[in-house]
Amino acid sequence: MLHLLNLAAEAGLPLLLAGRAPPARWPVALADLRSRLRAMTAVGIREPGEGLLATLLRQDFARRQLRVEEGLQAWLLLHLPREAAVVAEAAARLDRAALAHGGRLTRALARATLPELAGFGPDDESMAMAAAGCPQPPTLL
Repeated sequence: MLHLLNLAAEAGLPLLLAGRAPPARWPVALADLRSRLRAMTAVGIREPGEGLLATLLRQDFARRQLRVEEGLQAWLLLHLPREAAVVAEAAARLDRAALAHGGRLTRALARATLPELAGFGPDDESMAMAAAGCPQPPTLL
């Protein structure tokens, strides 16, 4: 890696490194490499914000030529995980479900289609019960 960093610097080329931790925190035994890694600029990538997720969901639906009411889109964003890939997968599943049922997308269709999607949140009734302080029923395994 030290040689790669040196070659990129000599050629005046940018180098992008990716990791779960900033390069300055990487466990490196070689002092020269450790000093170069500590001198690098590190930028964290956070989860997408609400606005970006809403835009991605709209774009995913538009690419599939689906017309989805804004209320349903807002409901989906409340229940979907904060990950762009999951939002895209949800749009794809909803597209297939709408085609299979020959109708438009509804909240009921989304509830029936998305429960097996990793991270899909509880339905409105469960959320209302939780807000009222009611205990949730046990999950069956």
